[in-house]
Amino acid sequence: MPERRVLAALILLFSLLLFFELPGSWLIEPDEARYAEIPREMLATRDFVTPRLDSAHYFEKPPLLYWANAASIATLGPSAFAARLPTRLAGIATVAMMILAFGGSSDRDKDDSDLWGLWSALIYVTAIHVPIAGVALAPILLGLPPILYPMHVVLLELAIDPICALAFEGEPSEAAAMTRPPRRADEGLFGARQLGVALLQGAGILAGVLGVYLWALQNGPETEARGAAFLALVVGNLALALSDSIAPGGKLFARHRSAYWAIAGVTVFALSVALEAPWLEAIFRMTQPSPAVLALAIGVAVASGGWMRLLRLGGSRPAPASPAGAS
Repeated sequence: MPERRVLAALILLFSLLLFFELPGSWLIEPDEARYAEIPREMLATRDFVTPRLDSAHYFEKPPLLYWANAASIATLGPSAFAARLPTRLAGIATVAMMILAFGGSSDRDKDDSDLWGLWSALIYVTAIHVPIAGVALAPILLGLPPILYPMHVVLLELAIDPICALAFEGEPSEAAAMTRPPRRADEGLFGARQLGVALLQGAGILAGVLGVYLWALQNGPETEARGAAFLALVVGNLALALSDSIAPGGKLFARHRSAYWAIAGVTVFALSVALEAPWLEAIFRMTQPSPAVLALAIGVAVASGGWMRLLRLGGSRPAPASPAGAS
C-alpha cells in the first residue's frame, strides 16, 4: 500500500538519525552503563550463563539483552555505539511492527471516531523528532557549537513520552467524526498527507530554534545561546503537542486535558532548574538567557509550535489531514 511505503521511507530516515552519536555522548548511568558492563564481563569471563556486575551476580533481568549486547561488543569492539546497537535495532523493529498493525485496513466499515488520539500522536511524534534531529545535526554541519548534549535529549524524551502515553490518550474524537464517511479499504491510518503535515510542523520548530540560536550566539555567550535554543525547543514541543492534540471544536482548558497541563508544568519546572541551578551547568552546558532573549525564545517557540492552531482560530485552515483523508 502507498501508506506503508511512505512509513517505510520514514522509518529509513529516522533509522539513519537514530544511529547518529551526539558529540560527547557517553553511556548514561545507571541503565546504559549497567547493560554494557554486564556483557563486557561475560566476554571477559567467557561465562554467558551467569550475569555479573562488578564481579557480583546480577539476576534482576532476563539475559537476552546481555547476550545481544555481548555479540555486538564482540563484533564491533567495546564502544558506546556497540552497546547501544541492539536496543536501537529493537526500537526500529517495534516501529515496523506498529506499521504492519496500523499501516492499512481491510475493514471497509472501519470507524475512525475512536482513533483521534492515536492519529494525533503519530503526527506529533513524527513532527517533534524533525527539530530534534535537525538541531543535533545543523550546528555540526554549519561549524557552530552543538546545541544538544545527551542530557538535553533525556529531558526532551521525559516530556515527549508521557505526552504521547497520557495526553493524547485522553483526547476525545473530533465533534464531526460520526458524520464523516469511513475510510476506504485501501487507506491507512497514516498516509502522505499526515506525513506532510508532520514534516511541515517539525520544520517550523526547527527554523524557529535555529533562528533563536544564531541570533543569541551573535549577541551573547555560547551557554546563554544554548539555553535560549533549548528553551525554544522545549516550549515549541509543548505548543506543538497542545496544537495537535486538540480536536476541531475542542476547548483549551477542558477537564480531560489536565494530564497535558500537569506534564507541561513538570517539564517547565525541570527546565527552569536546569537553567538556574549552578550545579547543573556542567551537565547541560547552558545558562539562563537575558530577559530579552528569554522573551524572544518563548515567543518564537509558541509561534513555531502552534502556528497551525493559530491559523485555524483565525479562520484560515489548512487542508484537513484526518484519518479519513489519508492518501
